[in-house]
Amino acid sequence: MHMEPPSLWRKYNEIHHRYYILQIIIVILCILLGYFIYDKRFKRNHGVKVPDGFQSTDEINIDPVTGEKTRVYYNPDTGERFYKKEK
Repeated sequence: MHMEPPSLWRKYNEIHHRYYILQIIIVILCILLGYFIYDKRFKRNHGVKVPDGFQSTDEINIDPVTGEKTRVYYNPDTGERFYKKEK
């Protein structure tokens, strides 16, 4: 019966273990980035008073749960969008 030296198995397990830890770190970073960046991008452009330079569009989003309407405003100079809740 032929067995490989234990050092090769140890080396293989170390490499495999490091790769697994790296995958976990990448997944955690993606979740954190998604939580802190994507969610705030929408809330940053949301408010009561429409900033100067924004024009009303025909686009209205209706929340299916609450029925709240949100009108979309557009700034043609910057391409930025602004969301205002309507009553």
